[in-house]
Amino acid sequence: YEVDYNLELAEKIGADITDKQIDIFVSHNDKAFADKFIKENNIKRRILGMAPGGGSNPGQEMSIKRWPIEKYTKLIENISKEYDIILFGGAGDKDVNKEIRDKLSKSSYINVFDAAGKTTLQQAAALIKKCDLFVTHDSGLMHIAAAAKVNVIALFGPTPALRFAPKDAVVIQSKQAGCPCYDIYGNYVICASKNCMNDISVDEVYAKINKLK
Repeated sequence: YEVDYNLELAEKIGADITDKQIDIFVSHNDKAFADKFIKENNIKRRILGMAPGGGSNPGQEMSIKRWPIEKYTKLIENISKEYDIILFGGAGDKDVNKEIRDKLSKSSYINVFDAAGKTTLQQAAALIKKCDLFVTHDSGLMHIAAAAKVNVIALFGPTPALRFAPKDAVVIQSKQAGCPCYDIYGNYVICASKNCMNDISVDEVYAKINKLK
């Protein structure tokens, strides 16, 4: 697990590791932002957070980690009678979130709210803390949600959950042959031909959500 790798480095220089729990700290203003977002959007039901974008980092473009938009959309349709949904992400994820919202626009009973590009990381964390559940693939917001102590369902395909999944997350790892294909040295070129994320079904994720109610 990546946290263990990094803490072992700290131990090598004499640090005393007493706690491996990941935390993220938000200010009073961040909490106020989250409260205002909830109030202004009239969100009153249980909240399910999603991060359908991501996979793009400095020096690495790996959008193949994303679960298909069509599957996020179908999952929202399945759970929309029980949850209000908040879509998270950075400015670069606006198009992904918009595509999901456009596909759902004809369903008047579905409440989907978009926070992509509207928050700082700390504001996003404060808003994630308002969620009852968070569903995403391997992404930065997956780790923030775990640090925010929210129940996380983490979807893994090309990358290994053993190395990258938060320890408290409910993990679904693709069972497709050849997946995960991301090796210990960070090579992932071979993953482009695997379509690992297509192996994870909406029904499988929906079942995990029902178990966490």
